[in-house]
Amino acid sequence: MRLLLDLLRAAKTLDDLDQLQRRLFAYIYVVEEQRANCSRVLKRLTHGGTIPKDAKPLRGSGSDSLATTWETEELACQRVARQYRSVGDAMAWTLSGFRRRYILALSRNEPAGPMADKAGLPMELRTVEALWETQHHFGLLHDLTNCLRIGDISEFTDGGGIIIHEVKTSPGRKKPVQFRRMEAAIRGADGIGPLPGSTATLVSVSVPYRTEARRLADLARLTVERGVQGMPIPGRRAVVGVNLEVAHRLQPDHSLLQRRWDEEFERAQKRAGIAEGSGLLFFNALDSVGQASTLPPWVIYPISTVHAARLAADLMMFKAVVSLEALSEALAAEGLDAKWDLPPHGSEPRLSIVGGNRRLTVNSMHSALQELLVELVDMPTWAAALREVLSRQDVPPNAVIVFQNEHKAWAKPKGLPLSTKHEQVPTR
Repeated sequence: MRLLLDLLRAAKTLDDLDQLQRRLFAYIYVVEEQRANCSRVLKRLTHGGTIPKDAKPLRGSGSDSLATTWETEELACQRVARQYRSVGDAMAWTLSGFRRRYILALSRNEPAGPMADKAGLPMELRTVEALWETQHHFGLLHDLTNCLRIGDISEFTDGGGIIIHEVKTSPGRKKPVQFRRMEAAIRGADGIGPLPGSTATLVSVSVPYRTEARRLADLARLTVERGVQGMPIPGRRAVVGVNLEVAHRLQPDHSLLQRRWDEEFERAQKRAGIAEGSGLLFFNALDSVGQASTLPPWVIYPISTVHAARLAADLMMFKAVVSLEALSEALAAEGLDAKWDLPPHGSEPRLSIVGGNRRLTVNSMHSALQELLVELVDMPTWAAALREVLSRQDVPPNAVIVFQNEHKAWAKPKGLPLSTKHEQVPTR
């Protein structure tokens, strides 16, 4: 994983990215071949059959005569493929100039199935090759990402343009549903219609994007020394991180390690000024890679490739918390009224934000709150953006905020020229 991240950060030309994509394809394809192999064997064993003679052997431990062993390896393959695809996600963010609206629009679909058995894959590979050989345009294969779920290929043209390709194995074969979804994604990316399959609409604000994400670099460095480390974040937020390799070496007993985690998290909350008994909102980064297709991948966070690789591979994880009172106060400072609906334990809290005669309702999975807990967006920046949205009469109720100058926050290849200007996204 780290090798792939190093290659991405060191990229200076599109040729470098082309070589990276080829390597990434090989890694994912091997994993998904084994996933398909496990699925086939599992079906045979589940229905009382035997292991096919041409089945590939297990890569992990356990008895190959047990269906549960094959099921475990199939799940492991799914997880590893998601982790590798986070590198593809980083390529999508990077090549698009970190334009979140492009990611948000093309992520609105179910994740694709395994790449190894895909009938149209050879034609997609030929299309990518043709774009490169005839125009020297980089074509990013969507199957190598978690986040691009509409269309098959993104072509990045000279000057920052993006063309979405839907590749057909038969030239005369058309799928109207797919093309309608692509057209909806393009309208959504350009802010002239809702995102596919929803009423959510992207709304650009004048507020520049600011984040405390660099503090995760400090947190990661401390976990290398101490195994477990907590840290306060401005805005009455706190995080606790664990480097699993170091933590288990320093404290092999799982129950004692869990106690250390809880104590460190509690200390971080106190240092952040979160009063005991306060209402809290949490995010746990365990196995989160690729699960939320709209979130930036760890790979582009402003942290070293060593720590980004650990986060992507679940060798490091963190948990974040924010005080509901702090959120309310930040919104009040912008003249907004916050009303919390706190259902019984186990249910998601809902936040209604009222400004004038406008109202926006969000839950913990809404991008407005995930940005605070996962991306650690600066709290006053977050509140100012919401004030601007609620002050505009032309904004629909289900608005998804797009900040200005977001490209300045993320880690990018130093030698690769990138366009951050917004252009309309055509299709082919």
